[in-house]
Amino acid sequence: MFINSYPSRSQFGLSFIFSQDWDPVKDKFGALAFIYGTIVSSIIALIISLPISLGVAIFLSEMAGKFLKTTVGFLVEILAAIPSIIFGFWGLFVLVPFMRNSVQPFLEKTLGFIPLFSGANIGTGMLTAGIILAIMITPIISAISRDVIKAIPKSQREAAYALGATRWEAIRMALLNAK
Repeated sequence: MFINSYPSRSQFGLSFIFSQDWDPVKDKFGALAFIYGTIVSSIIALIISLPISLGVAIFLSEMAGKFLKTTVGFLVEILAAIPSIIFGFWGLFVLVPFMRNSVQPFLEKTLGFIPLFSGANIGTGMLTAGIILAIMITPIISAISRDVIKAIPKSQREAAYALGATRWEAIRMALLNAK
């Protein structure tokens, strides 16, 4: 990637990365706003998605019955296979109007002093992008986490039970701290 980016680096220099100007008339381009948006929306998505994904993975691998494990596991795998463009269109046509009409007015009233929740109420923004990304990555993280939890040796769980651990303690000690 570094080698293939040479034409861009030679024409624009490193200012392309550290500048937020975007003026095609003056031939000045900067990617800082795009990099910032990617990082912030990804952090929001991970904050939302990780607890849900780990909860689903632990539930499916440790607590769910056979029928529920099979059914919900199948649904998670199907959701993980949905193309990202579908999530994007769903977000644009369903989530954006919902955020604009219901969620953002409330958030602006109560948390408007935080820059993430202030600004024009048009429904698009970092929070909406983060929610769409979270919905998109939750099934993938759940499926991978479930497979990782299944790979932990059963003897590790049994050792926690032998030491007198409850189910939750065994999950916390044997699964979440497994090495």
